[in-house]
Amino acid sequence: MEVDLRIEVGYDERSERALKTALAAANVLRRDYGIYAYVVPTQLWSHDLLRQGAEVPRIYINHKLVIAGRVPGVEELVDHVIAYLWNRGSDAEIGSLPLPSTPRAGDAVPVTTA
Repeated sequence: MEVDLRIEVGYDERSERALKTALAAANVLRRDYGIYAYVVPTQLWSHDLLRQGAEVPRIYINHKLVIAGRVPGVEELVDHVIAYLWNRGSDAEIGSLPLPSTPRAGDAVPVTTA
């Protein structure tokens, strides 16, 4: 499975941290879920920011804005990607997303009842 993570950044510390977070989330998605996340940074210039009234950073998953004006955590961004893929309809069937290969502390564990 593939997903684009487009991140619009400015020239500030917060944007730099958000880009590093997106790259770390892409690594987690690949390692734990087999999802290829392509991080595409876009530099916004000051006149673009003023004209649009934009809060940077802005993070899009396949062209859908999910976070604006703040730096998400790695786990939060991973959760957004998984939720996006889970809910996108016929492109990803329910249950087609793999579980992490090794559960980590704090991971939800699926429970089945007989």
